[in-house]
Parts: sequence; C-alpha cells; structure tokens
Amino acid sequence: MKINGYRFTAEDFKEYIDPERLKDLAIKGFVPCLIHETGFPVFKKGEVVDWIEKNLYVYSEGKQLTPIVKIYPHEDKPCIGDIPEEISGISELKECNFQIIPSCVYFLCDGKKILYVGQSKNLYQRLFQHIEDGKRFNRVLYFYIQPNRLDSIEYKLIKALRPPLNIQHNER
Repeated sequence: MKINGYRFTAEDFKEYIDPERLKDLAIKGFVPCLIHETGFPVFKKGEVVDWIEKNLYVYSEGKQLTPIVKIYPHEDKPCIGDIPEEISGISELKECNFQIIPSCVYFLCDGKKILYVGQSKNLYQRLFQHIEDGKRFNRVLYFYIQPNRLDSIEYKLIKALRPPLNIQHNER
C-alpha cells in the first residue's frame, strides 16, 4: 500500500528498531505515520529515520582514553641463544626476564631517598596507580612477604621510616 509516500512497514526498519516497538510507538502517536483503520501503521522512510535519529540515539563526543603504562621488572642478563641478525650488533643488548611479583612490601625511591612505603598483591597494577596519581619516583625496591603479614610489616616500616608520601600513617 502506498499513499503519499507512506509505503514502508515496521519490518522495513528492523535494522534501526525492533518492529513491534516501532508499531507500538506509532500507534501511541510518537512516530510519524499513517494508521490504517485496521490499526496497521505505514511510514515514510525519511521521516522515520529522522525521528529515530532525534529520539532514540544520543550523540557522544567520546572521552580521552587513559594511556596504558605497563611496568615490568627486569634483570640485566646477557642475551642467551639466537639474536635477530638486525640487532646483533648492539653491544648493550640485555635479555629481559619478565616475572610475576607475588605479595610484597615495596619502596618508591628517588635515588637513595625513600618517598613511599606500600604493600601489594599486584605490584605492576599498584605502580601504575601511583604514576596516575602523580607520584614521581625513579626506583622501586621490594621484598616478598606472606599476604597475612602485609599490613603489619608495611605499618611498622612506615612508622620507622616516615616517608613523605605516606601521609595517612605519618599523621598518627
């Protein structure tokens, strides 16, 4: 059926909206259409697409993604095994030993000065948080410790060392 350009059914818009929902909205008077005496709505494509765009979609400019910083500890180890020929002439080339750091107490340092004492069960993630929080340090030292001892050892070290960035414990 085509009357003055009204020739599309709700099924013709299924890529934009569920046909049953479109029919329901049309019958309730929200969507521009002609309604046959049997209650069957017919649509003009341009009108419906414009209406859907204005009423069912919200424009978002998006947000800036926080850059992901990955920090991996490594030991300077001489390269073992085959080295790609293209980089074999680099005398300073070292093998990176990726390792997982279990629960530990760590120290953020600036040279020989301890700035912060912390504890973590995921050191890499925690270091990333410190960087995001704006803490500036150039060295991280750590030692492994049983998870059930983390709180007490960290607290004792903060009390003894009084690092400047551990504000909450230094005020007690």
